[in-house]
Amino acid sequence: MLTHFSPRYHELGEIEQEARAAYAGRLFLARDLERYALDRQGELAPVPAAPPTGPQAPPR
Repeated sequence: MLTHFSPRYHELGEIEQEARAAYAGRLFLARDLERYALDRQGELAPVPAAPPTGPQAPPR
């Protein structure tokens, strides 16, 4: 899993191509602020966002 991408990369495709040229295993590019789960078989999957909790601001 690759994380923390430099702002100089405007497209994650550039990073993916560079990584695939150097690494032949399974490759996963994480997105900012997303959470992931790794199962017992080594598969990664995004974790759905939890619904907001706590007091809600009143509508305007």
